[in-house]
Amino acid sequence: MDSLQGFLEALYNSPHYTFGWIVVACLLILPAIVSGNLIQHYLSKFRSGEIKFTIASKLLLFNFIVLAFCISIISYAFYLYAWA
Repeated sequence: MDSLQGFLEALYNSPHYTFGWIVVACLLILPAIVSGNLIQHYLSKFRSGEIKFTIASKLLLFNFIVLAFCISIISYAFYLYAWA
């Protein structure tokens, strides 16, 4: 158990760990932007009455989950890079 704990501590303190998260965060910028734009698009369609509530709620929920996931990974990578 000590060897596993030592390995995980060495991994967390490694600069490769931090930079790996930064690469993932950079790759997730585009899906975050697209999901944010789609949320705005579906909200405007819902307000104008072009799509029904059931369809809009499914689309908005999916895009909100994708956006929240991307933002959480980006913020975790920023935390690792800036404060850790």
